[in-house]
Amino acid sequence: MSTGQVTDEQLGRRALAGDRDAFTELFARHESGLFNVSYRLTGSREDAADITQEAFLRVFARLDDL
Repeated sequence: MSTGQVTDEQLGRRALAGDRDAFTELFARHESGLFNVSYRLTGSREDAADITQEAFLRVFARLDDL
């Protein structure tokens, strides 16, 4: 990691403070990996997309606990 890169923790704190761009960046960093795992488990692109979206909604709802 370069010294200029913002960490997930920093992005999480910013997202909690209302920074939508920070949450968008977190999503962009992790969406494809979560989607791929979900797709391998379900065999369905639609289900994998739903699981990915639900997971991020749950993470966002609990950011201050994490």
